[in-house]
Amino acid sequence: MPLAVNIREKVQHYLENADDRMLKIVHAILEADSQEDFWDELPIAVQDNIHTAIKQSEERMGKSHNQVMSKYYK
Repeated sequence: MPLAVNIREKVQHYLENADDRMLKIVHAILEADSQEDFWDELPIAVQDNIHTAIKQSEERMGKSHNQVMSKYYK
């Protein structure tokens, strides 16, 4: 029997016997999983800028928080 079928059967049996509290927890997990990620709603230009910033950070091209704060604190 494939793993997915086995898991489905176990989950189905579990849900049939679950109390209200556990059903609410499972429902909340399913709701959270079904919500769209905000990333997809961002404009492509913003996504590109974030990718660029992450790459620069990984390459240690950025400035530390303290460096930025000292510049703008004046």
